[in-house]
Amino acid sequence: MDKNPILAKVSRGNWVENIYRGAFCIIDEDNNVIASVGNIEKEIFSHSAIKPIQALSLFGSGAVEKFSLTDEEIVLACSSHYGEYYHIEVIEEFLKKIDCSAFDLECGEHIPYGKQAKEEYFSSTQKSKVLYCNSSGKHVAMLAIAKVLGEETKNYLKSAHRVQKLIKSCTEMVIGKSLDDSYLAIDNCSMPTYAISLRLHALAFARMSSGKDLPSNFKKNATRIFDAMIKYPNLLRDDRAMDSAIMEAFNENLVIKAGNSGVFLGVLRDKNYGIALKIDCGNLNAAQFIMSQLLRRLIKNNCEIQDKLLVLFGAETIINASGIETGKYIVADGIFDELGEISLRY
Repeated sequence: MDKNPILAKVSRGNWVENIYRGAFCIIDEDNNVIASVGNIEKEIFSHSAIKPIQALSLFGSGAVEKFSLTDEEIVLACSSHYGEYYHIEVIEEFLKKIDCSAFDLECGEHIPYGKQAKEEYFSSTQKSKVLYCNSSGKHVAMLAIAKVLGEETKNYLKSAHRVQKLIKSCTEMVIGKSLDDSYLAIDNCSMPTYAISLRLHALAFARMSSGKDLPSNFKKNATRIFDAMIKYPNLLRDDRAMDSAIMEAFNENLVIKAGNSGVFLGVLRDKNYGIALKIDCGNLNAAQFIMSQLLRRLIKNNCEIQDKLLVLFGAETIINASGIETGKYIVADGIFDELGEISLRY
């Protein structure tokens, strides 16, 4: 099997220390390839980047209407949050609204990222530690769906549970493909996940933006999801994270979401161009660098704040904790050649 091309390298001194192979594509609502590099038909697991697609099930179940869900709660369903107090407060209110507790969550726990969040995590009761899992918002959403469907909340992560069947059907609708068990695996947060090609991931975001070939309610619901993510980007992850910071700067035009193992998914909404990126080795820093460099070339005449953020997260110089330059990221030659003809102006 042919390897994906090298997208970026890291040099240290006179040596190339690391190489990062991968693929990316830009797909329009009609499934036309606008630009691509690498094997975009290869199936990947997109991890947390697919959460905005999975959040469609909140609407499909009737949970949004039943519980009068706020935009903040919808964003937390899409989030990979940092466990800060403002994330935990929304999750706790969400749980109360659906008459559930932390005991009902099956996502497991992990230590959050920020200093204050870590202090609160270690001082919390064992019961509430699970709230700090960066996928806890999505898991509360799944509990809400189970409640509306009249299903037991226990074992809501089993692929045979009606919650997971609904999430799967919503995913199949936007990618335009059926997913049988040969594509099935288990994600880091213990829920079922499916291997889907890079092309279909990008197409799903393009179709969610435009509504192309989707029921009218899907377009309406996807628009609310995207609008909520843009309105509350700090709830999606945190303002220290690339996707949160850049979405805030680009306002309504750009939606992006990072996933574990070097994945980014997103959409340029005014053109309905879906974007998907995967670094083969799973390095998220390399994925962040390439995505930032791609956006810098794709989006022209952006404002000073937008440009500074893209430069910050796509920085070519690597600086250590003492402020010393230790290496450089290098974009591989030719990987962005196709972008010159499709550059957008904001």
